[in-house]
This record gives sequence, structure tokens and C-alpha cells, in this order.
Amino acid sequence: MRAAGFQVELEVAAPTGEWRADVMVFSPDGTRLMALEAQLSPITVEDIAARTGLHERDGVEVCWFGFRPRPWVGTVPTLLVQAPEDRGQEWRVTAGLARLSPRPLSWSPVNVALSDAVAWMLTGRTVPHKPLSSAQRVTDGDIVYSWVEGWTRSWNDGWRLWWTALAYAALDAEGAREEAEARRRRGAEEKDAARRRAVEEREGQEEGSQGPGVCRVLAACRRCRCASKNSSAMARKYFHSC
Repeated sequence: MRAAGFQVELEVAAPTGEWRADVMVFSPDGTRLMALEAQLSPITVEDIAARTGLHERDGVEVCWFGFRPRPWVGTVPTLLVQAPEDRGQEWRVTAGLARLSPRPLSWSPVNVALSDAVAWMLTGRTVPHKPLSSAQRVTDGDIVYSWVEGWTRSWNDGWRLWWTALAYAALDAEGAREEAEARRRRGAEEKDAARRRAVEEREGQEEGSQGPGVCRVLAACRRCRCASKNSSAMARKYFHSC
């Protein structure tokens, strides 16, 4: 971070004393940029949300770091990391960073060096993003209905947001709009089909109710024609006899 021109200070407290950042990163001009918080001790979802809110209230972005899935992981901007096994190796990101693939929309994990992930966050190349489209999980591509290994602790765990590039966030938003439009069209088509069925059923009921009456009218007309024919025949016979 220092090589990129950022200034770093440890244990920086808020002016009000309501929070203390493990690591505070400042931009080259001295503007406070982001708090990097290592959360190793147990904490509730409510408490970490409240602490995140205090940072945001004071205009400070924050990212929380952990080693393994916990109940709070993914409820706030989070990266899970892995320490290097050997000297000279880099810290790695194991969860919390993802990319979006189109058609069909699907999220997949991005495993990179921690230094790269932090640099992307500080420069605005990645942002915390809540999924908007139907793609609501980060998967490994083979099993699309379960989280990728290492992101969750049990089957019912889930991340509410993760870090991604601005382009992927925009793609997700566009996918959500297209899905909403498709749902709207399907709903309109279903309503039209339902209206047509209702009209057809109503017309069928009306024809059924009018059927016997029509038959009676036709029968009466036939009787009238028969009576007229008989009367004419009788008249011809009478005059002929005269």
C-alpha cells in the first residue's frame, strides 16, 4: 500500500472515540480512505453491523478480515484470507471476491493475492455489492445451487454481499432489470390469456342458456308454416268445390 502512495497508520481512533480501526489507510493527499479491520474474536451480526454503521457515518469505508466462515461473514464487506505457508509467499484471499459471468448469470470466486485485493478496493476497482439478479450465490460452476467451498460453514449459511468489479456490478443490475421485464411480460401474457379464457367461458355459458329458447322459437315458426300451408290447401279445396 505504501508503494502505491497510500499512507498507513495503526490503531486510529474516531474523533468521538466510538471506534478504533486496526489499520487506517489514507490517500496520498491525507484523506482518510478505508479502515481495515481484523475480526478474530467472536462477534454478533448485530454488533458488527453497528460498528460498520459507525464507520460509514463518519465517512470511512471498511473491510473486515477473517480466516474462516462465521455467522457475521458476508453480512458486512468481508474478505477471508489465508496466511502463507512458507516464507516469501503472499497472503491469499479465499472468499469475498467474485466475478459475474453472463448468460446464464453466475458468480464465481476470484482467488488473488491479498495485496492485489486491497489495492483494488483502495483504488475503487472493486466495491461491496449485494446481488440483484437471480444469481444469489457464488458457486464453482458445477454445483450451481450451493456455495463454493470455503465461503460458508454450513448449508444454510450465505453471504449478503461481496466485493466485485464495477463492471460486474453493472452487469448484475442489467440482468436484474431484464429479469424484471421478462416477469412483467409473462404476467401481462398470463393476464391476457386469463381474460380470453374468461370471455370464452362466458360466451359458452350464454349460448348454453339461450339454446332451449331458440329451439322453442324455431319450433313455433315451423308450426306456423305448417298451419299456413294447411289453411291454403283448405281454401283451394273450398273454392274449387264452388
